[in-house]
Amino acid sequence: MKHAARVMVPARAGSIISTASLASNIGGAASHAYCCSKHAIAGLTKNLAVEVGQFGIRVNCLSPYVMVKPLSTNFLGLEDEGLVNF
Repeated sequence: MKHAARVMVPARAGSIISTASLASNIGGAASHAYCCSKHAIAGLTKNLAVEVGQFGIRVNCLSPYVMVKPLSTNFLGLEDEGLVNF
């Protein structure tokens, strides 16, 4: 984010998109380390939006709920199709 913003500020335009997870807002949805890391990304995104918004740079964070990946299927104990219907 820092390096992207450094290029975009002089141009006074741009868009920065980060990816976190709703697990950062839902207690017990994942491990402590995972929740903390995703909450840090969401917080950094909010802070950067305030700092560079005055230069016409948009900063957004996508936070999907559950993605069918080995980490989520193993954590929830579901098969791929079970997670899709979850």
